[in-house]
Amino acid sequence: MNKYIPTFLLTILMSMIGTKTIAHDIVVKNADEKSIYYNYINGGLELEVTFEGSAYSKFNEYSGDISIPNEVTYMGRTRKVTSIGKNAFRECKNLKSVSIPDNVTNISDYAFYMCFALKSVEMPNSVSSIGEGAFEACQVLSSINIPTSLTTIESSTFECCSNLTSIIIPSNIIKIEGRAFHRCSGLTSVSISENVTSIGMAAFYGCSVLSAITIPNKVTSIGEDAFEGCSALATINIPSSVTSIGGGSFFGCDKLTNVIVEDLVSWCGIKFGDNSANPLYYSKHLYIDESTEITNLVIPNTVTSIGDFAFCNCNGLISVTIPNSVNKIGSSAFRFTNKTGVLISIISQIEDPQNINENTFHDDLYNNATLYIPTGTTSKYKACTGWKNFYWVEEGAPANICDTKYEQANEAIRYNLNGEMLKQPQRGINIVRMSDGKTKKIVVNNQ
Repeated sequence: MNKYIPTFLLTILMSMIGTKTIAHDIVVKNADEKSIYYNYINGGLELEVTFEGSAYSKFNEYSGDISIPNEVTYMGRTRKVTSIGKNAFRECKNLKSVSIPDNVTNISDYAFYMCFALKSVEMPNSVSSIGEGAFEACQVLSSINIPTSLTTIESSTFECCSNLTSIIIPSNIIKIEGRAFHRCSGLTSVSISENVTSIGMAAFYGCSVLSAITIPNKVTSIGEDAFEGCSALATINIPSSVTSIGGGSFFGCDKLTNVIVEDLVSWCGIKFGDNSANPLYYSKHLYIDESTEITNLVIPNTVTSIGDFAFCNCNGLISVTIPNSVNKIGSSAFRFTNKTGVLISIISQIEDPQNINENTFHDDLYNNATLYIPTGTTSKYKACTGWKNFYWVEEGAPANICDTKYEQANEAIRYNLNGEMLKQPQRGINIVRMSDGKTKKIVVNNQ
């Protein structure tokens, strides 16, 4: 059963109960003879656009093209229009376009909810607040400009806007709340600004044609089911800033082939909500850049703990080296890493092993991989839960495994496409040469 029933379906049921709200205060005709309904706000000094009568679903009759004025004169008093009220245009099924003036700073909850014919909205940068579900189920809305005064994209703001194809999230946005772009089934590209710090629960759930997305390096948390059902997603990068990824975040992303990590130290510390929170659930292969796969995994010696599910399902591994600094290895950390029979060596440098969960490694590894341990520690490993399950154990380091340590390369120099050296990132395509000699093309969206 679908665990995420679109909000608009639930609200239809609620509207059948007969919810009432206050009536409008005044009605004034525009120059085009179209009536707009208002309520007094801020002590009667300003106006908020609202609906006719006492119940939006019964009396809302806005249709065609609506231009909201900057200010309204009524009975000799001129007031600025500063807000679009809750449910103001809700379920106006014949509304085609809306022009919002520069004085407006607020668009309230469900303001344009279920406006099925709404194709365009002109929003000024003065808008600093857009409420929950404000444009939910505007199914023919094909583009939207996100105001530069806004800092948060609230829950369900663009949910089920199935005709949206691309979104540019500007640098003023810090948070993307839950279900913000839920089931935007036509969304092919998303550019998330570098200042976003969190991506909420089911934020991009069901964006089934979204093929790539770059997580900014200030994001610390990715909510449950954030990218679930993004069945066209092929590549995902996880920056070093991420500390938690909620359960089911990448469930149903069965086209994933590349997971790119900036830093293994931070990757080992991510708190994954479950197996499918880790994008390796589908991709099976872990990369340090677009072309370099990690096959001989050497955990950096600054790592003290390897988290639950950290390398679960990573089938491209040939060997794993665990340094003596590690004192904890989480549940399922290396589970299902040998489904293809490739992983042949577990090299533990831990001199005083601790008990681990028996599902930390998979049965195939316990039965077939060779565990290499420090000289003189066999009795210690045989006394520890989990470790004692390895059938093939040898003391000493293997001779046939290249001891190649993972070291994060740093940026050495940056150019634009004209070959001019840049002192800082520049909007567009940047050519970056790394300290390891490799060169990357990087797209900078906001500068």
